[in-house]
Amino acid sequence: MLDPVLNGPVDRFVAALTPEVARISPQILESDLDLEAYNLVAAFIDVDGHHNEEELWAFITTFAPRFETQLQRAAPADVRRAGLVAGKASWLEKPSVLFDILMRHDAKTGSSAPPSCRARASRAACSRSNRRR
Repeated sequence: MLDPVLNGPVDRFVAALTPEVARISPQILESDLDLEAYNLVAAFIDVDGHHNEEELWAFITTFAPRFETQLQRAAPADVRRAGLVAGKASWLEKPSVLFDILMRHDAKTGSSAPPSCRARASRAACSRSNRRR
């Protein structure tokens, strides 16, 4: 049951931040942005403690092609067993390293990357929460 509901928000998140981070540092790669999105989505899925089939299929569909891992062969039960989203809500308790870099850059230059990052992360979360209704 592949579910592409998160593909658009994650693609837009990565596309919007790619030029921002490229201006900050060539060491920040698109794969770092993919990982940031992965962690955000995993945290949003975990925040209510329920990891339902639809959420996990969307997670698998969105991130399996982005990483060379066993996620490419996974089903929701495998994601649960591996603990890929369990406990990830705690990731939202403090800024990530990437978000901290963006915030520091924003403070130094007056750019607007962090609000853009927050807005795109919120859209990804909304896509996820709308699936639960």
